[in-house]
Amino acid sequence: MVKAKIRDYGPEVDVEGRVVRHNCDDWRKGLGIKRLCKHVALFLVLPSVESRRILKDIVENKESWRFEITEV
Repeated sequence: MVKAKIRDYGPEVDVEGRVVRHNCDDWRKGLGIKRLCKHVALFLVLPSVESRRILKDIVENKESWRFEITEV
C-alpha cells in the first residue's frame, strides 16, 4: 500500500488489490478513462525499481486496475 498526503489530497495505491484511489477534480474528470493526475507524482519519491514495477503493471494491465474516488 502506498499512501501520500499532498495538501488536501491523499492518493493511495493498493498494489496487491490493484486499486488507485484519489480525490481531486482532475482525478474525477479522468476516472472513466483511468487517467492519472499530477498528484500521483508520489511515484517520484518511491525507489525507482518499485515505482517502475507498479507503473508498468498499471499500464500493461489497466483493465485489471480499479480507479476510485476517496472521500475527503
